[in-house]
Amino acid sequence: MAANLAQVMACQQRCRTLLLDADLRSPSLHRALGTSASPGLSDYLLGEAEESEIIQSGQIENLFFAAAGRPVSGQSELLSNGRLKTFLDGAGSLFDWIIIDSTAAMPVSDSGIIANYCHGTLLVVRSNSTPFDVVRKAREKLRPERILGVVLNEIRSESSGRSKGGYQEKVSDRSHEWKLDRNLSSSEPPIGGEPQVG
Repeated sequence: MAANLAQVMACQQRCRTLLLDADLRSPSLHRALGTSASPGLSDYLLGEAEESEIIQSGQIENLFFAAAGRPVSGQSELLSNGRLKTFLDGAGSLFDWIIIDSTAAMPVSDSGIIANYCHGTLLVVRSNSTPFDVVRKAREKLRPERILGVVLNEIRSESSGRSKGGYQEKVSDRSHEWKLDRNLSSSEPPIGGEPQVG
């Protein structure tokens, strides 16, 4: 869902978009995009990499990606150590949109920590799979004024019983090459208005 949204945002004229995989427990965006997981966010949060070392650019103009990084323990503590806010503040001056993919809102606190740094949150719910009680508890963990909406995905077609379009079908072609973008600098002016983190 996050990869598709980031691609749509990047297709807007002069709209620089960063897709950030902040799911430190089970990262998958790097595989879907056909690139490596490290260096990435966990490396930055540990102080082992700088912002410019984890941001990759691909073949889609204005779309940039920061992978989750190497596997780590203590994910919630790492996300709340202050460096995530520093990263987002710095990236906010370079990008018009920052789309963050996080771990599931329940049962761990990671997504709630990340949501505190965001202007808005989309709650993604898997159709016919996620129990209503879990959705309600997840919603209660998030600041209500920052919830932009709910996305219901994997809706089954009545006639076939199959999902209408799977996640993997919608993600960009894996043949895209991703590379570290060392040309990003905080001296570049933002391209649009106030960056939106979501």
